[in-house]
Amino acid sequence: MPMRDIVQKTRHLVSFIITNPIDVASQVHIFIFGMRDGMTRYSLLLM
Repeated sequence: MPMRDIVQKTRHLVSFIITNPIDVASQVHIFIFGMRDGMTRYSLLLM
């Protein structure tokens, strides 16, 4: 894929994210499930 296409795709994704932000519940879900299993995740889920 040429660099120009990559830049255009990136610009499109950024503009979409700016005009249609992700809701807070989805942000928390992505953050928690993006973490590795371990004490940090366990501690956050207990709070």
